[in-house]
Amino acid sequence: MCPTGALVSPGILDNRRCISFWTIEHRGVIPLAIRPLIGDWIFGCDLCQEVCPVNARPAAPDPNALAAFGPTIEARPRLEDLLTLDEPAFRRRFRESAVWRTRRAGLLRNVCIALGNIADRGSVPALVRGLDDPEPLVRGHAAWALGRLGGAAARAALTYGLSRETDAWVRDECGLALQACGPLAVPSVV
Repeated sequence: MCPTGALVSPGILDNRRCISFWTIEHRGVIPLAIRPLIGDWIFGCDLCQEVCPVNARPAAPDPNALAAFGPTIEARPRLEDLLTLDEPAFRRRFRESAVWRTRRAGLLRNVCIALGNIADRGSVPALVRGLDDPEPLVRGHAAWALGRLGGAAARAALTYGLSRETDAWVRDECGLALQACGPLAVPSVV
């Protein structure tokens, strides 16, 4: 079953809902309505391949296809560590792999979304660093994730980020994220 409902009928895929489209092919901002549907996927999902009747009897991997995708990388990297990749580190790590297709900004955008969806406040420091990324695409998605996580540290970082941000879209994301964090203190009912 497709987690985003992209398989609208047998043999028909709505790529406007496809995790692989959004996390690999799309280069820009991922719409707010799509972000929660992506879950913790950072590079496609391929669940449609697992449920496809054509793939019911999987063949042995084609060595030529495996070679074309480049060296194998870990199946589940530590997402917070990926947010530390600068451009040279991204190139060294992913230049010969399929992940290269996302480019650095796209991969880090996806990591921010995944961290926002996982909802572990232990990710806040990494996402706060994401607010300082040179790419607005990363900063804006880091802000969204911080809004999902909430808490005092996220609120403080978003407030500071908003005060110094020059990109209009990132400023909007910071503002929306601050609203998502909720009030700083719970009001008294007295």
